[in-house]
Amino acid sequence: MEQKGEFSIFKFRQSGLWIVDKDYDVYSIGNPLMDILAQVEDNFLHDIGVNKGIMHLIDTQRRQMLLEKLKDPINAPGGSAANTIIHAADFGLNVIYSGAVGSDTIGDGFIKGMLERNCTVHAPRKSLPTGTSIILITPDAERTQNTYLGACQQYSIEDVDEEAIAKSRYIYFTGYMWDTESQKEALEHAIKVAKLNETKIVFDVADPFAVNRSTEDFKRIITQDVDFILANREEARTLTQKDEISEMIEYLRAHVEEGVIKDGGNGSYLFDQDNIYHVAADKVNAIDTTGAGDIYASGILYGLAKGYDLQRTGRIASNVAAQLVQIIGARLQNSMREKVDLI
Repeated sequence: MEQKGEFSIFKFRQSGLWIVDKDYDVYSIGNPLMDILAQVEDNFLHDIGVNKGIMHLIDTQRRQMLLEKLKDPINAPGGSAANTIIHAADFGLNVIYSGAVGSDTIGDGFIKGMLERNCTVHAPRKSLPTGTSIILITPDAERTQNTYLGACQQYSIEDVDEEAIAKSRYIYFTGYMWDTESQKEALEHAIKVAKLNETKIVFDVADPFAVNRSTEDFKRIITQDVDFILANREEARTLTQKDEISEMIEYLRAHVEEGVIKDGGNGSYLFDQDNIYHVAADKVNAIDTTGAGDIYASGILYGLAKGYDLQRTGRIASNVAAQLVQIIGARLQNSMREKVDLI
């Protein structure tokens, strides 16, 4: 491996493109979080002063207050990108996950859980405690996240595995990574390495809160860097300032090759430069939407990596999300590896 400028370069061909063999399907950078899930009534959210369905960033004091109020919570390793990558690995993709954890037992448990789910893990240890996400589930199956980032905030350029990015077909990250300057710099660097090595860039907008906080940054990377974008209707509306799905798609396809806008019970709209494909939502009895967007993204990554057309990719994503919302928690309890290609 030779050095050139600020990047690690691996192979050169006369056309001017830097290329390597693609050993991984997906390289993902995310915020490793221990999920703490609890079922609550609507008035609980009112009493603690939070808006339903939104991700709230909290400090250590509020984290402790919430934990003291919860009854019989369920703990599981998580974080949006980690959930996506775990399911992608279950479906059969070769994946690598990168994110910062603390030098604590929670960090140990996070790494162990990822390895047990067949993910390659690059988790540098930091001085802050491992992050946690307190997820409050109301009777309508909506989830409200209260996230303490902890060590996640200390992820830096030095933690980016340039060689692994170069050896991956896709790099996947979410809007949740725009929390600190250190994380932003790391993502910007990872994007540059990916482009230099012909690694396709998949960006999941993730949350309206994230869009409102980082609108200009998101617009810039979408305009300049992203190959495939994922957003739900509200995220797309906030990002594009358009009200109709068709208008949102026209705005986005002017900047990215492909993407999807999810519209809840109305299904999803996948698009490329020539067509728009509507995929109906699977009709199921949803009891918990925690992680539904994450596993939907894993279905998209699976379809892209397998070279499936957008309609089939959308059907896979919709189906696996429908399987998840019928249970409590952000992870499927049974593997879908033998079933996903039959969708």
